[in-house]
Amino acid sequence: MKIKDISKIGLGCYALSGAYGKVDVDQYKQVLRRGFDLGINFFDTADTYGETAERVLGEALSDVREEVFISTKVGVSKGEKPFLSRDRVIEACKRSLARLGTEHIDLYLVHFDDPGTPVEETVGAMEYLQDQQMITHYVVSHIPTHRIQEYIKKGKPSFLMFEYSPVARDAQRDLFKLIQEHDLNSLAFSVTGRGILSGNITRQHRFAEGDIRNMDPLFKYARFESALRISEKMKDVGHKHGMSPVQVAIAWVLSHPEITCALTGPSTIEHMEENAASVDFLIPREDLEEIHDFLDMEEERTKRDDIKIVERLLNAPLDRESGFNDLVYVFETAVNRGWVGEDEIMPMFMELFKVREEPKVPLMKEIQYRLREMIFN
Repeated sequence: MKIKDISKIGLGCYALSGAYGKVDVDQYKQVLRRGFDLGINFFDTADTYGETAERVLGEALSDVREEVFISTKVGVSKGEKPFLSRDRVIEACKRSLARLGTEHIDLYLVHFDDPGTPVEETVGAMEYLQDQQMITHYVVSHIPTHRIQEYIKKGKPSFLMFEYSPVARDAQRDLFKLIQEHDLNSLAFSVTGRGILSGNITRQHRFAEGDIRNMDPLFKYARFESALRISEKMKDVGHKHGMSPVQVAIAWVLSHPEITCALTGPSTIEHMEENAASVDFLIPREDLEEIHDFLDMEEERTKRDDIKIVERLLNAPLDRESGFNDLVYVFETAVNRGWVGEDEIMPMFMELFKVREEPKVPLMKEIQYRLREMIFN
């Protein structure tokens, strides 16, 4: 199959990592098969989603393997910094092939950036895997724009993968231009805002223990308030056309010609069917313009609020319960707003992330001080 045959909606398997709580594997296999029955032929996973994720995906699609595109990722191990040496990439690919039970991977993704390994070395590993017919295409994801430009200059990635939704539009600032200039394809993930655009999450909502959204900046402070307002906007537009807010959000992502495939992550057949139905919904131009103006207004409002919130968080006392999540909010906001470079701040973030399970107040206070100096001085 060729790239042009990739379905407009794909199915991501991040939930199999346990990021959103416990998963019923048998039920998830049914979701995967239902997606295939509905015309979805792109399925995404990663070696870091745990031993189960790649195996479950491979088992669920084994009898239709030649009718689907499978992507998986390399570059990061739990609790460790990204590592993309030639040997690491090749060995990781072999392990993923074994778990998936397939002879080739259609799209192999650089999951996170590894500033310590030259781009040429990682590209060389990917090209070797292509020559050996172990992968067909390679993709870059979660990588700063200037590093993506290096991959484009020194290699031939076929796709970019990035977060994109009505509540996360940063990609259109820089990446859309790269897509247009270099005729690249793209995979958008978290297109429903990790559930915030379902309309079912309120200020009183509490996520289960172990759900990654407990620390996700999207569900904190100014970003959460903005996301709730955007969710209501999606609901209003959907009401006019008999569509759910999730369907409007997915259709909005697909309305951008730069997007090849929108990855969704349903955990039930009902949600899978809801997501799949959005592919045929074309949002009328007047509604697209209304959404565009609304999102621009929200962006400006949130920018103003974020400055005040970050300043407060970097000057407030930290405690074990909330300090870790507050600092994560500062990290992501600082990068997204362009206050600091991702390369500059990532080592500090990795220091913090290593103590995620048992936050240490002295270390958090030190990082708080360093962030304050970096952002405001």
